[in-house]
Amino acid sequence: MLSSVVSELSDLLGSVAFLSSPSSSSFPCDSCSADPAARQRVEFELHATSENFEKMAAAAKRGEARLKAKEEEVRELQSKVM
Repeated sequence: MLSSVVSELSDLLGSVAFLSSPSSSSFPCDSCSADPAARQRVEFELHATSENFEKMAAAAKRGEARLKAKEEEVRELQSKVM
């Protein structure tokens, strides 16, 4: 799941980089300039995806910490048994 968010974020970053290309005056093509809200939509999606990525990264860290605590608990119980 985290890798899909990273992939989506990468795609959106590529879109933003393309839209803000220095080789164009404001937009790289006529079809983009026909919809001035396109850039705003991409920026909104990028922001939302970035927030989701940060939330998922934090959840992954919490899960990793819980896993390490459980592993330590298992090691302690095993040492008491032996």
